[in-house]
Amino acid sequence: MSAPTKATSTWPSFTGSLTPGKEADLIMIRLDHTNMLPATDVAATIVAGGHAGNVDLVVVAGDVLKENGVLKAGDAVFDEATASRDRLFHAAGLPLPA
Repeated sequence: MSAPTKATSTWPSFTGSLTPGKEADLIMIRLDHTNMLPATDVAATIVAGGHAGNVDLVVVAGDVLKENGVLKAGDAVFDEATASRDRLFHAAGLPLPA
C-alpha cells in the first residue's frame, strides 16, 4: 500500500541543510579515543561508549560553543547550570545538595 500524498517536511525554511544563511546545529565526535575503539558501528559505539569528553566541536545556530574539546564560555556555563539548578530546587521546595 502506498501513501496517497507526498510527504512534506515540517522543518522551517531556515533549517534542513548546512548552507549559508541557515542555522546550523552540529556536533563532531572523536572516534579515535580508546573508549570509542573499534568503531565498527559508529552509532552503537557513540551510544554505548561515548561521553562528553569525546565531543570535539559543538555549533548551535552557527555559534561555536565547544572547539577542540574545550567549552568556549568557560566557567560561565557551569555558573548558569548551577543557578538553574538552584532555581529549580527552590521552586520545588527542596534543599540544595551539600
